[in-house]
Parts: sequence; C-alpha cells; structure tokens
Amino acid sequence: MASSTFASLHTVLEELKRIDPPIEDELLDDGFADGYKSAEGWLLEYTNLNKEPAFVKRVAAVLISFTENYYIFHPYPPYIIAMGALMLARHLCGTGRGPPIGESEQALEVMAIIDRTLGNEHSLMPEEIYSLNPKSSHWEILHRLDEFYEDWREDLGPVPRTLELYLSSPTAVDYRAGRAKRPTVTLMHFPDRI
Repeated sequence: MASSTFASLHTVLEELKRIDPPIEDELLDDGFADGYKSAEGWLLEYTNLNKEPAFVKRVAAVLISFTENYYIFHPYPPYIIAMGALMLARHLCGTGRGPPIGESEQALEVMAIIDRTLGNEHSLMPEEIYSLNPKSSHWEILHRLDEFYEDWREDLGPVPRTLELYLSSPTAVDYRAGRAKRPTVTLMHFPDRI
C-alpha cells in the first residue's frame, strides 16, 4: 500500500514539474555561454547558496533577461549583473537582503539602473523578453512587474543609494524575528488594479 501511495504522489509531482518547471532547470539550460558562466549561471550559484524563495529566483531571472537588451549593462561582468538583479528582486519582493555573498558598489549600481530603466520602460519588457526567448515561462511575472511598476512601485520606496544603506537594511531573519516591519506593498503582495 505504501508503494502505491508513493507511486501516485510521484505521478502528481511529475505533473506539477511539467506544468511549472523549477527555475533551476531553466537557468541550467542557459548557465554557460561560450565556456564562461553567464549571468543566469551566477544567479543559480547565488540563489543556491542562500536558499532563495522560488519567486525571488524567477523575478531575478526576468530582470537578467531584461538587461540583455540594453547596452548600458554590457560593460558589467555577468556576476555583477546577477548580483544586481538578485538584490533588486529581494527589494521588490520585500524578502530582505540575504547573507553577504558578493554585494558591491557595482552590483548596487546595476540594481539602481535596472530599477530606473524599468520605471521608464516597464511596458516594453514583455515584448523585449519575448523577442529574446519566446519559450519563456515567466509571463506571469512579466505582467506582474509591468503592473507593479505602472501603479505601485513608488509605494515601496527607493532602492538604497549606497552600499552602507543597503547593508543596514533589514534581512530576511530580521523580518521573521519581528525586528523589522515588512513593506506593505511588494511585488509579491499588491492590490489588483481597479
């Protein structure tokens, strides 16, 4: 009886994986480019070190996809783009910063540039990412980001301007322990458009 229960559970898990594949599978497909680790590969490494929530991983992956269309990001190495996207994803999702793993002034600069560019051009993002990867499974997040930047971004507050401000911001542990109050409006929780 236990084996039949396991078999049926295994079937359900396989179906869930087929419907919503883990982000790791998508990132591993694009983890290396020309023998070098891509921004997606770096993101996978960073998120595995910190056990980031799946939603944060997906948002960071979408932000990395967004940077590929803009020359302003080309001078930055892939590990900096990945860290900047992860820092912004954490900020937008209200999860708090993670343990220090590579946050730097350059990553903070990338974080601010992505945020500013999205603020100005968020409605173009779904079309641009579709042109790069028509098989992307990030459509829900793309439209969520578009709607969030359209109506709710200013309610979250600006990204930190200096590394000191970023490092003094609350961590996920601070939020869980009640030492800091989570933002009321985040990418994960915002009212529907009226």
